[in-house]
Amino acid sequence: MGVAGLVLKRARAGLGLLLTILVLAAGTTAIIAGTLGYSDAAATTAARQALTDAAPTEAGIRVQTRLAQDPQAQDAAAQRIIREAFAPTDVRVQRTIRSEPRAVADQTGRLVVMASPALNPGDPGFAERIEVVDGSWPKPSDGVVQGALHEGAAELWGVGVGDRLDVSGTPVDITALWRPSDPSEAFWFGDPLVETGTDAGTVGPLVVPEAATTSFGSTPFVQFTVQPDADRILPVDMPRLAAVAGELDRTLKTPGVDVRGVTVEGDLAPTAAAASRNLATARALNLVPVTLLLLVSLIAIVQIARLQAQARAGEVELLFARGASRGQLLLWAVIEAVAVAVLAAALGTATALGVMQLVPAGDLQGGIVVRTGILAGVAVLVALVVVAALQVRSLAAQTATDRSGRTRTVAALGTVVLTLGAAAIAWWQLN
Repeated sequence: MGVAGLVLKRARAGLGLLLTILVLAAGTTAIIAGTLGYSDAAATTAARQALTDAAPTEAGIRVQTRLAQDPQAQDAAAQRIIREAFAPTDVRVQRTIRSEPRAVADQTGRLVVMASPALNPGDPGFAERIEVVDGSWPKPSDGVVQGALHEGAAELWGVGVGDRLDVSGTPVDITALWRPSDPSEAFWFGDPLVETGTDAGTVGPLVVPEAATTSFGSTPFVQFTVQPDADRILPVDMPRLAAVAGELDRTLKTPGVDVRGVTVEGDLAPTAAAASRNLATARALNLVPVTLLLLVSLIAIVQIARLQAQARAGEVELLFARGASRGQLLLWAVIEAVAVAVLAAALGTATALGVMQLVPAGDLQGGIVVRTGILAGVAVLVALVVVAALQVRSLAAQTATDRSGRTRTVAALGTVVLTLGAAAIAWWQLN
């Protein structure tokens, strides 16, 4: 009979205990892998929720400096520096040019002029960002500057499509009236002017083609609004977000970007730092029950393996008597243990992976579930091999066993007597 046949016959003879070990190991693997996977999925959901639930000014930052003489080079340099600083975390960077409040002839209040690639009808998000109330969106023109005025500002001033405004000496034809589809959208960065069209004596914004933003006097500001992609954020990204957001103003102070100073506003750093601390605390608290579950399960597996070893003691003694070597018996035990551990790990891991598909962000946890399944399988294998090795060594050395159980009874009784005696002596010494 070959080795495979002999191992199969041994397994068949002890099938009940082997199935018990298999079910216990598979269940333990599924629970531990599923728990760790669910914990990471919940942490991922919490990290993303921390950004999506926060106000735009708390979930992003806005960098501001003056517009450079070469706006395209400045934009390319700023985008590169920002993305490299946050890498490998994905962030959205949106560029906006914004003037200082400018005087308008025959009107009260001062007008803010704005331009951005995101405020161009060719941008994919334009329709979700801008609602054109009247007229047609302004286009670049070699003649009079065209502009779209916020409907709140137009109502305040009593102007409409077809009217002309004199903005710091520059004529602007109003070709459209608009309002934001959602003033709370991250792009607007909580700007109160965008919501109502007026804010503490400031009116607008007036959206014009980008080329026209330098037609109204002093050099305008350029703003880079930076927002992490909340749909792709992972818990490990939060500490990096906090660190980079807090240092970005110094990072951008380079000749290609910085024009008369760089300022950063927004509370992304404290938001990410608070989320990072909360996630770290949750993970630390999760470690204790998972560790206890693993230890209890291993103890149960070891006890069942010892029960199986005791049931096979007579068989092993007979094999020794017929000339089997210690190495042969150990090899058979290892083959059997490998089969049980691999099958249990595979079943448990597959179950955990299936459950993860039902959990938000669970499809991202395949790595940790598989790694946990492998480690659980290795732990089961080690436990079974150690028990088998100890049995083989004991029987090979012809260690006498107490089949009546009297030795264990006497040992237990002796332990109790010695413990009580030690306690009595300690009490006497204390008195």
